[in-house]
Amino acid sequence: CEGGAAAASDAEPLPLADVTALDAEDVPPHEVLTAGFPCQPFAQCNTGNAVLTGSLSQGLGIQSRGGALAFEVVRLLRSCQPPAFLLEN
Repeated sequence: CEGGAAAASDAEPLPLADVTALDAEDVPPHEVLTAGFPCQPFAQCNTGNAVLTGSLSQGLGIQSRGGALAFEVVRLLRSCQPPAFLLEN
């Protein structure tokens, strides 16, 4: 997350990859970070059906792999410190 505003406009797009393997130093400077992570691990409705279908087989909340992705967003926010961010789950 080093550099200035000019560097961000000249930066090549990053290839899509596993965010858990992404080094924050490889993220170009930016004004707004947008991110999303699965909502299923945090859902409080219809958990009986989720258990039957296996969508909660890894557990609820941050105990699941999908829920733990929220921590990856926090990691990038702490490192890059953009002026704004928008999260969606």
